[in-house]
Amino acid sequence: MSARRNTQDSQERTDYLGPMTNIDREFLKIAEELLAVTENGVHREASMMELIVKKLFKAGLGDSAHAKGQILKYLARAEQKRERDRERRVQNGLKWKAIQQERLVQAEAAGQSTRLILPHPDDMTIDPKQGVILIGPFDEHSLMKLERDIQERNVFMLQAVLEDRIDWPTPSGSDNHSDEVFQGGSARLICMLIDQTLPERHRVSDDDWIRHEWLHRQKTKRELLKEVRRAWRSIGKSVPRGALTPSVDKTVRAFKAGQPFLTDLIFARKNSNRNAAKTAALELAQTMLDIVHPKDLSNTI
Repeated sequence: MSARRNTQDSQERTDYLGPMTNIDREFLKIAEELLAVTENGVHREASMMELIVKKLFKAGLGDSAHAKGQILKYLARAEQKRERDRERRVQNGLKWKAIQQERLVQAEAAGQSTRLILPHPDDMTIDPKQGVILIGPFDEHSLMKLERDIQERNVFMLQAVLEDRIDWPTPSGSDNHSDEVFQGGSARLICMLIDQTLPERHRVSDDDWIRHEWLHRQKTKRELLKEVRRAWRSIGKSVPRGALTPSVDKTVRAFKAGQPFLTDLIFARKNSNRNAAKTAALELAQTMLDIVHPKDLSNTI
């Protein structure tokens, strides 16, 4: 009873504040802006809030001290509203995750498919500031995209086993093996990079890697060549038998070229700018075409 009363009292204390308004958001936004300041000859950045508080403690402000005090009161009220809304988002996220977990348990107990129970509870992270953050598919369209990425990861995983069995020549003009890291195909590197973009529950563990390589190393090179070609066809790419991925050197350079677009994409998504995210994604895809397009698997065994 006491816990319930405390909860109700806390709710009443925050409800009187009213809803978060655009003015509240602008006040908080401006208060958190960083400005370049110089103190005792040292350059640094400070928030607008910090500067206002410091000025309040300085003598000789006169009437301006009252004005700044009013601003601080408004900011404190806006901050209370933000914290209240954050707590609500967290609680709603926890409830949503619990519901999804229960749906998953019930479907598994009934022997039903859990494929379309989205989002998967393991893909729901509760952030103290934003509430629930989805790190996996949330509808059937995004699920199909994830399944496609997993398929491509698996194909490059198989391609890596094939390329590991190739005797790559020493780079021309090199008397040592200092450039070995840049020899051969880059299927393993591409596979690892794709794998890191997947939700954690879909990533390949070290044990999975070892088991996969051991199983396929039992096959003859002829059997492996056929299986790799069938794997490429399964994802709709017609790749010549024995085709190899670009060199690691070329792949690394392509990724470096695409890095600015990747940064723009992450920033746009973080700020919910869909148009900017779409543009960055298209530019990144065009830049990375060297790596994943089958026509670039031109070298043959």
